[in-house]
Amino acid sequence: IFPFKYDGITYDEHTPKDSKPWCATEVDSDTEVDSDCDWGECADGCSGIVGCKTGWVECMFPFKYKGNTYDKCTTKDSESELPWCATEVDEGDENQVIEGEWVDCFD
Repeated sequence: IFPFKYDGITYDEHTPKDSKPWCATEVDSDTEVDSDCDWGECADGCSGIVGCKTGWVECMFPFKYKGNTYDKCTTKDSESELPWCATEVDEGDENQVIEGEWVDCFD
């Protein structure tokens, strides 16, 4: 999301954080980054989030859902129509996504 504010500075493009470019995925009404989880590491100038990383939660790839294996975010059965990914998988069940252990991806 551009522009966004962080620590009182307005950004129109990604900004480095710990030497990795990042950008806001959610802002409040003043375009301030809302919380510690409303950002993601960037790829290609923030046109996509690296590895489908969303805030502090990272996706687990590959993951299996309803018999299909995914190596990137999917919109399968997404009520919000946003792509999503598994944040925890059952390795004993061929990396099946654990119910409730998923997060929306922000591309």
